[in-house]
Amino acid sequence: MEIEARARDTVYLSCFDRKTNRFQPSDYLTEVAGPIVPRLDVLPLPEPPLGDGVREPQTLDVSFSDLAGFEECGYRYRLGNVLGFQTQIAPELGYGRAIHHVLRQVAESVRRLGRTPTRVEADSLVDTEFFVPFASPQAWDAMRRAARRMVTTYLDYYADDLSRIWAVERPFALHLDDGVVSGRADVILDGEGGRDDSLAIVDYKIATDERREARYEEQLQVYSAAARGEGLTVEAAYLHDLRDARRRSVNVSEPSANQASEKFRRRLASLRSSEFVPKPDGYRCGECEYHTLCRYAPTATETD
Repeated sequence: MEIEARARDTVYLSCFDRKTNRFQPSDYLTEVAGPIVPRLDVLPLPEPPLGDGVREPQTLDVSFSDLAGFEECGYRYRLGNVLGFQTQIAPELGYGRAIHHVLRQVAESVRRLGRTPTRVEADSLVDTEFFVPFASPQAWDAMRRAARRMVTTYLDYYADDLSRIWAVERPFALHLDDGVVSGRADVILDGEGGRDDSLAIVDYKIATDERREARYEEQLQVYSAAARGEGLTVEAAYLHDLRDARRRSVNVSEPSANQASEKFRRRLASLRSSEFVPKPDGYRCGECEYHTLCRYAPTATETD
C-alpha cells in the first residue's frame, strides 16, 4: 500500500454501517483495520502543523464565503475545507445560483431587446434557464415556480435597475498581508444618485438570516474596499431580499469598509497560522453537517 507515502498529515478510512441495508466493509478497509472495524466516538485529528522557522507558510487565496465560515467556526472549516469531509448533497443545491443565473439572463435580454421583458417572456426565460441538478421533479417544479414569482416581483419593483447595470457577477479581490480574499458581486449598478460613474453594489439573497446580518454587511463592505482599490467609485451598497423585494442600504463608507478589511486581515492571518478554533453553539451546531463527528458539538442535554 501507498497510504503513508500519499497522506500529508492523516489518512481516514471508513465505511457505512447501514443506509437501507447493512453494508460490509471493503476488503481494502479490513486489510488495514482488521476483520472488525472499530467504532470511534471521537474523530482523531492531527494537531495543526508547527512552524519549523525556515519554511514560510504559503500565501492564501480564499473566498469571502470560506473566510466568513472560518470565522463562524474554525473547526468546521478544518473538517470541510482542509480535511475534505464531504457533506450530503441537498436537493436544493444550486438553487440560489440558478436564481442569479436567471436574473443575469433577464438583464442580458434587456440589453439585447432594449426593453423590459413581458411577463410571458420572463416566464419563458425562467423555464429555459432554470437548472437545479439534484432536485427531484416535484422539488424542481416547486423551485421553478418560486423562481418565476421572484423574477416577476423583481420586474414589478426594480425594472429600472436593468437599464443601469454596469456589471453582473463582477469578481473582486482584496489584497491583504497574508493573502487575497476574493468574491463576486451579484450586480453593480451605474448612475447611483443620478451621477455618472457612481456605482452601487447589490447583493441578492434568496433567504436572509438575522444571525448573519453582520456577515452580509461585511461582505458588501469588503467588496466596496476592493472596488475602491481598483479606482472605482462606490457610493452605495444594498442587500436585496428576492422573496419580498425588500432592499436595505448598507453603510459602505470608507471608514466602515476599512474596518471590515482589518477584520478580514486578522482572520486571514489566523487561517494562515492554522488556528482552527472551535466555536460550539447550540443553534449553529444543530445546522452543521459535521455535528455527528465533531468532538465539540454540544450534547442534547447542553442545548436544553
